[in-house]
Amino acid sequence: IRLLGSQQPHFPPSLMADSIRYKCIDGLKDVLETIDGTGSFNNTVQLVTTSVVSPVHTVERPLIIIHPTRESYPEPMYTGVLPRQLFCGLECWIEVAPGDNTAQKVSLWLADIERAINGDTSLGSNAIDTTLTSNETYSSEEALPAVGVLVEVEISYRTAFDDPDSNPI
Repeated sequence: IRLLGSQQPHFPPSLMADSIRYKCIDGLKDVLETIDGTGSFNNTVQLVTTSVVSPVHTVERPLIIIHPTRESYPEPMYTGVLPRQLFCGLECWIEVAPGDNTAQKVSLWLADIERAINGDTSLGSNAIDTTLTSNETYSSEEALPAVGVLVEVEISYRTAFDDPDSNPI
């Protein structure tokens, strides 16, 4: 496995380990790591990371890479609490082989991801809610023999209006 940059992901100060934003991302990682092939799960995830993995074909799959992509700030609540929506792209790779029913494999992989997130939408009591908002299947010459699914997740959480690292839930 070759991780670009240092082995530990570098986050700006607002994503330090004690910030609620980072705890939500880490909670998402923990939830996705529950995909273990037992019970109602069809696959066993091999790696969930917030680091860039390149090239993807060198890593054992199934693989999920979490990319925080954007954040929105709805109207502040009158109580001094700021609601936030953090959007994360999940780059989810699954192994495929010639003759595989790719549509079925992707459907089962998406079901695993949805089951894992729905198992703890509070991400360890850090978020108000977590929802899957969209998905798109794609493939890449670099990643063969695998298919990727880009899943967008919306994490709703709150902070104090004057402290972006706080968790007033």
